Amino acid sequence: MSENTFSNYLEGEYDGKTGVEYGGQLIVDMAKASMIMHQVEMKQTEAEENEKKRISAQYEVTGEELDKLYNTYVGEDKLGEYLVDGAVLRCNQATPADFELPNGEKVILEKAAGKGGDECCYITLNVSENPMSGNDLMYGTVKDTVLNENIIPPECNCKLGVNRNAEMEKIMADSDRNKHGVCRHLIRLNEEWDNMIIEGRSYMTKTDVKPLGSDQKNAERVEGITMTSVLFCKHGGLITPVSSGQKTFEAPVSGISKKGLRALMALEILDEVGKQYLVINDDNILIGIKPHLAGDSRVTVGFGDCLLEGDLEFYLDESRRNRIAGYLSDQVKDYDAMKDTVIPVDICFEKLLLDVEPLCQSVFKQFPKTGIILSQEQFDAIVIAKYQCFALGDKAFKAIKNGEDRKNLYKAFLDAHGENGDFHSRTNVEMNIYFGDGYEVEGELTDVIVEPMEEMYGK
Repeated sequence: MSENTFSNYLEGEYDGKTGVEYGGQLIVDMAKASMIMHQVEMKQTEAEENEKKRISAQYEVTGEELDKLYNTYVGEDKLGEYLVDGAVLRCNQATPADFELPNGEKVILEKAAGKGGDECCYITLNVSENPMSGNDLMYGTVKDTVLNENIIPPECNCKLGVNRNAEMEKIMADSDRNKHGVCRHLIRLNEEWDNMIIEGRSYMTKTDVKPLGSDQKNAERVEGITMTSVLFCKHGGLITPVSSGQKTFEAPVSGISKKGLRALMALEILDEVGKQYLVINDDNILIGIKPHLAGDSRVTVGFGDCLLEGDLEFYLDESRRNRIAGYLSDQVKDYDAMKDTVIPVDICFEKLLLDVEPLCQSVFKQFPKTGIILSQEQFDAIVIAKYQCFALGDKAFKAIKNGEDRKNLYKAFLDAHGENGDFHSRTNVEMNIYFGDGYEVEGELTDVIVEPMEEMYGK
C-alpha cells in the first residue's frame, strides 16, 4: 500500500477551466487537501488506540500480552474487526442541523425538527460479495465505495457549506430537500478507502468480485477494511466505522438490552440527592445533565460517569464541545465553576454506551468459558453491577457460578458495591432483574428518560 499524499484529497470539479474563480478554488482546495491528509492520519491513530482498548477489555490483556495479540489485528481475522455487510458508518461532517444556502435560504430537516437527535446521520455499509467462512456475513474491501450501492447517502445535512455552483443548482432543484437533506447532493466518495499503514504487517486480501454479468477477467485482489479505515468524501468529510457489523447484540454497541440500559440510566439519576443537576423541558423530557458530586472524590457527569483520566477528552472533542454550554473539568476543586454546565442528554447517552461496551465484552469472555449460559436478564444485571462498581468481584462471580439463591447472591452483589454508600436499593434492582422479576426502578423521574437513540433500537 502506497503512502497517502494530499492529492488524494483534492475536491476537484472547479467552476470553469481557467480564470480567477478556478485559480482561487484550486488554491483553497490544495490547502484543504493537505489539512485533510493529516486529519485522516489523526483519525486512524485515534481509532487504533480505541481498538487497542477494546481488545484489552475484551480479552483482559495488557502490556506485552496486548502487543502480542494486537499483532494478529490486521493479517488475521481473529479479533472480529474487519468490516462486513451491515457495518455502521458515520461522517464527521454529517449533521441534523439546518443547512444555510448562499442565497440565505435554509434546508431544515423535517425528521429532525424538535428532536435534536442525529439518527439520520448514520450510514449502513452494503456489501454483497466476499463471504466469510462459517456464517452469512460478507467482507467489505477498499473498493466498496460505490455511491448508492455500497454507500447510500444518509438523509441528513452537512456542516460544510456549498462551494461549487453545481452543488447549489442540485439542491435548489430538489423540491424534497427538507425531507432528505443535502448530503446526497454534496457527497462524492474517493475511489478507495484509506487503510492505516502498519509497518511489518499486511491486510487480509479478497478478490474484488464484479457484479453479475460484468467482465470477471479484471477481478483483482484487494484489501479488507477495518475499524481503523477511513473513506474520504471529496466535499470534505471523513467517513469512519462506528461498528464492524460482526456483532449481533440486541442493542447497538453494548449487548445490554434496551430495558437494561433504561434501568441503568434510571438508577444513575434517581439515586442521587437533590436532582438539581437534571435539565427537564416543558414536556417533562430529560434534555440535559449537569455535573454533580456523588461523594466519591470525583466529578460525575451524565448517567453516572465518574470522570477518570481520559474521560474528559470525550466531552471536549470538537464535535461535542460546541454543544456543551459551560465549563468542564474533572477536578472537584473546579465544581463551582462548572455546576451549571449543561451536557445534552444524547451526548451523555453516547458516553454511557461507550463505557458499557467493554463491560459487556468482559461478561461475554468471562462466563462462556465456565460453561454458564446467561439469560438476557442475568446478563443485564451483571453488566449493571459492573458499571456501578467497576468490577463484579470474586464473591459475586463464584455465587453466579455456583448457582446461589437470591439471598446469597444479594450479599455477594452488595459486597461488590463496597462500603461507601447505601447500595441496598440498587442491589435490590439488580436482583429483580437477575431473577426475572422486572426492570422497574423506584422514583418519580423514571418517566422523563427518553433514549436519544430510540430509533436504533426500534419501538
